[in-house]
Amino acid sequence: MSELRKNAHREKLEAKIDEQVAEVQKLKAKAKGHTADAKLEIAGLIDKAEAQLAELKSKFADLTDAGEEAWDDFSKRAEDVWGEVSGSVEAAWKKLRG
Repeated sequence: MSELRKNAHREKLEAKIDEQVAEVQKLKAKAKGHTADAKLEIAGLIDKAEAQLAELKSKFADLTDAGEEAWDDFSKRAEDVWGEVSGSVEAAWKKLRG
């Protein structure tokens, strides 16, 4: 992967991670105004999403000087985790909307 492509990919992933971190923060804020039962229902989903985002951030940080193969492996894993994070966030929003 060329350095230019690697940088573009890095920026795209950083933006996606930041976007989901913001969504999780919105969920937490929205949950504060709901009943204790509603908070409990989404707490597990929020925790799961946060753990997955933390994993992505950690692995992403390790890739700064990584070679092409490591980037390819990370990209594949990131897409899988990304789907899981998105699913957790969407499920939490659905539960809050009731």
